[in-house]
Amino acid sequence: MALTQAASLQFEAMSYCYPGGKHPAIHAVDLAVNPGELVVLVGPSGCGKSTLLKLVAGLIEPSQGQLRINGQEIVGTPPQQRGVGWVPQSYALFDHLTVADNIAFGLRMQQRPQRLPKAKQKTRVHTLLALCHMGELAQRSVRDLSGGQRQRVAIARALAVQPKVLLLDEPLAALDPQLRSTLRTNLVNLLRESGATTLFVTHDQAEALAIADRIAVLRAGRLEQYGTPEQLWTRPANAFVAEFLSNAVVVEGHRIAQDVVELFPGLAAKVDPVLLNDSHVRIALHPSDVQIDTSATIQAANAHGVRGVVIACEYTGGQYLIRSQVPDGPQLSCFSPQPLSSGTTISIRLNPETKLSVVKS
Repeated sequence: MALTQAASLQFEAMSYCYPGGKHPAIHAVDLAVNPGELVVLVGPSGCGKSTLLKLVAGLIEPSQGQLRINGQEIVGTPPQQRGVGWVPQSYALFDHLTVADNIAFGLRMQQRPQRLPKAKQKTRVHTLLALCHMGELAQRSVRDLSGGQRQRVAIARALAVQPKVLLLDEPLAALDPQLRSTLRTNLVNLLRESGATTLFVTHDQAEALAIADRIAVLRAGRLEQYGTPEQLWTRPANAFVAEFLSNAVVVEGHRIAQDVVELFPGLAAKVDPVLLNDSHVRIALHPSDVQIDTSATIQAANAHGVRGVVIACEYTGGQYLIRSQVPDGPQLSCFSPQPLSSGTTISIRLNPETKLSVVKS
């Protein structure tokens, strides 16, 4: 039995302005999601992530543009007829019902002729209980469940009606970091097994990079870039994408050879020439791209590195994030196994194994 009816989803020139708003919450967004794909929406608070989910769910209607599921226009279609499943941050479970009854709720509310016979409803609930590893808890009240268990019930309830598209609005936001990491893996496995076409909103950039088939980066209602995690990491569309996704520092460089870019005096690096279009190059330096040396024989500058001064040191668990200032250059970050005091002189080099990210524009 199919758990979903995985479908394509397409936004075309989609715009929306909230009543009384001075600026569009969503502006001319073009976005295409393939059947069964997990697309993660990221961006600063207020950028339009949740608004996109509401547009798909039919809770609001666009000011202009088209929205299609499997090629069929759904603007104006009532929410209950769109074939969309929604899981809000709070999960919105019915505390007076058991796990099984929560999962079955949507099936029982369907109108004829879509509503399944009771025997088939029961079979689908059992299938979802097994998929979510909740079979032994079928008759337990959801009041007695952990946060992770409640999450799985909410997902199962949304999948029960075989949605064409599943919407998840920060489903892990209320969980502590350790539990969040574990449940993220379980959640992604569940989504993959169900075959659901999914839009997933998160404020956690590392989470987006870890789970997404593709990532949509939004800013002020506009789509800044859409692509695979690797594409966004290695070829960010602009400085905003590079800095938002990975805390990178964008450096203005100059091409001095076919595959060599000088980032600033004393520091040059090899870059895939396929990524280089002209003499002016913008490089996104991630903390993992940078190495430091604190030996007493540091040279002021040479072909392999430049001098810098530590301006901050933060413990991140198992290692330290070092922020340093380069004379006549940017502030750079890197990781160190040992703490360094502010004012310490260091030699900054590039990790020879790294593949530098080139910013498109």
